Amino acid sequence: MPEITVLMPTYNCERYIDSAINSILSQSFEDFEFLIIDDASEDETPFKILQYHDSRIRFIQKKENTGLVQSLNIGITMAKGKYIARMDGDDIALHERLEMQYRLLKDNKGIGVCGTWADCIDENGEMLKTLRHPIKHEDIKAGLLSYCTVVHPSVLIRKSIFSNRNHLYDARYSHVEDYELWVRLMKDNIIFENIPRVLLKYRFHSQQVSRLYYEFQKPSTNEVGLIHLYNLSGVLSNEERDIHTKFISNNVNGSRNELKRLRSWLLYLDKKNRGIGYFSVESLNHFIKSHLEANIVRLKYYHPYLLLLLFSHFHPFNSWFNPIKWKTLIKTCIFWKSR
Repeated sequence: MPEITVLMPTYNCERYIDSAINSILSQSFEDFEFLIIDDASEDETPFKILQYHDSRIRFIQKKENTGLVQSLNIGITMAKGKYIARMDGDDIALHERLEMQYRLLKDNKGIGVCGTWADCIDENGEMLKTLRHPIKHEDIKAGLLSYCTVVHPSVLIRKSIFSNRNHLYDARYSHVEDYELWVRLMKDNIIFENIPRVLLKYRFHSQQVSRLYYEFQKPSTNEVGLIHLYNLSGVLSNEERDIHTKFISNNVNGSRNELKRLRSWLLYLDKKNRGIGYFSVESLNHFIKSHLEANIVRLKYYHPYLLLLLFSHFHPFNSWFNPIKWKTLIKTCIFWKSR
């Protein structure tokens, strides 16, 4: 039996499929099966896959297009490996990816999900940016309050997480199925870690699912973030949902009323978390500070009430010599106006 199942769903990715397949077949770690599930592609993707005759490849060709979530769940049930590595048909895995992730999980029995950093590339393979998500579990967990802190096609997961806990991808959260699964696994105390090294080239292009379904994805992303928050706060009022959504979207308007609501909300979250300990106090406060800074620096006018946040234990500017802190202070005292 192979140690790892590399699970790669495909759909209409003829332009990139060879690069994706070759990057897996040339891995330094060789004890794997390569399970490719094609979702009834309408281009040459299946034909290109069939040109490979490596014994590690298992190719499943669906007769009708039923979506990514079903392909993933089929793959999980068919996987023979002790670990499942995700891969997409338009991405490129670096040579040592599987080996480094396998060693981490093999040597650290308590870790259930291992992601990596990733270089984002465009249609032509040109570098766009690097995704350097939080490394340690508690920071990954806090970050999930506003965004997906684990690159989905970079992960290696213990298969026992799926088979022992009946965790599969949820079709109700199509296009954010990974984000929802991470939140669910966090609630069940599965430990995450991201290797602080780029081990994946993550492609952005016009036919990418996240591009095609962005308008559907955005409200679903907000919903999953709120589900994660409920594990700390319980059910929210409409006013609490509103101020929290503005805060994590870096869209607080700076009026006295909104700043007052924000201060009350952040103090409530901090107090509630210190009571039940769902998040690390340090990690949650770091999350709050980073978003508070992002909200502050985008404001054009500052109300004096902002000083209560600026000099609270949430203030994001750690040093008195921080120029952004002094700029904020000066603008607050001299150039503010109510809105």
